[in-house]
Amino acid sequence: MRIRRAKSLASPLEALLDERRLVSRTLRYWRELGLRGTLPSIKQVDPWFIADDWASCALIAIHSDLERSTFLTVGDKLWPSDQHPLNGRRVQECPSDTVLGIGLAKLSIVMAKRAPVTIGGSSSHLGVQILYRSVLLPLSEDGILSTQS
Repeated sequence: MRIRRAKSLASPLEALLDERRLVSRTLRYWRELGLRGTLPSIKQVDPWFIADDWASCALIAIHSDLERSTFLTVGDKLWPSDQHPLNGRRVQECPSDTVLGIGLAKLSIVMAKRAPVTIGGSSSHLGVQILYRSVLLPLSEDGILSTQS
């Protein structure tokens, strides 16, 4: 009996769409952006390529004093558009009872590890009890994790 290998996907986009979990798709995209073990830069992140998942993503400009870090963009699934916008605001202004707030508590771990950190569990998000899974992915303009002073 001959065993046939599964057909490989034709493009990176098809590979991302094949993943069922948002965290897996996002992590895979992040890994594909990194070159030779360097961290991807924010300029490489393409919201179009991330498609519908962009509503579940946030980008943060990290400062050496983490409380001075600011949101560059926050997706509607993480923070509703009818609330005051978080874009441009400091991360400390994000309520801790959101999935975004829970992830922010792990920023120092990402900085220390210089690698992705996944978290999950149950929590309250905007007043609703949920099960969640998320990933924090470091980006860097110089290929290593550096912060703004």
